[in-house]
Amino acid sequence: GAGPRTAEIWEFPLDGSEAQRLVENTNGSPAPLVSSPAPGAYGAAPTAAGGLYYTSVTPRPYGSRQGASSEVRHFDPASGEDSAVTLGSGMTMKPLPAPDGSFLVYATEVRGRTGLKLRETDTGDERWLAYPIQRHQLEARATRDVLPNYAISRDGRTVYAAHGGKIRAIDVTSGESSVVPFTADVRLETQPRLNFPRRVDTGPIRPRRYQRLAAARDGTLAIATTGRIY
Repeated sequence: GAGPRTAEIWEFPLDGSEAQRLVENTNGSPAPLVSSPAPGAYGAAPTAAGGLYYTSVTPRPYGSRQGASSEVRHFDPASGEDSAVTLGSGMTMKPLPAPDGSFLVYATEVRGRTGLKLRETDTGDERWLAYPIQRHQLEARATRDVLPNYAISRDGRTVYAAHGGKIRAIDVTSGESSVVPFTADVRLETQPRLNFPRRVDTGPIRPRRYQRLAAARDGTLAIATTGRIY
């Protein structure tokens, strides 16, 4: 759910009973920038133990060179505890736990590029699964989350993600990636092609703007126009 330019996580019971807010925005007011994401919680990912991982986003402050920031957090609905998850270095986002909870996949940015990392739950060891993938949306409005959804197979052996224009299957053990064959019959109606033929004159032109007028003592004038001085 979302308020006026803020992001929150809500729970909607399947029996139709009243919805309740689980995680509210605690990252301040929205930035007055069109290309800025809304502050708050994005992309809830349930765990087998009943908790939630999510991305906490803080937009870039207006007038600051500091960009938007994000971190992975964990929320426990039973206790109400909400805490940051220590992962790698730099910005972290888009967490997704394995079905059995043995590892966590998340996205991070390194050297200006975004990739997917895997963190083993028992040991805390981390390694790259895919780098680079497509750019995250923290420098845009992020209206559909900070990254596209990806998935982990039920047996926990494969991560499915789309990047580079292809659907890819990434082996969790080896990190090897293979393209998943995919075709679709698409029928789209397109508008007529816009074509405005115009003849471009190649002869003499009459300048319409003059700059940097300079007068010599003998009355000679120098002006700049069309990229030259006359």
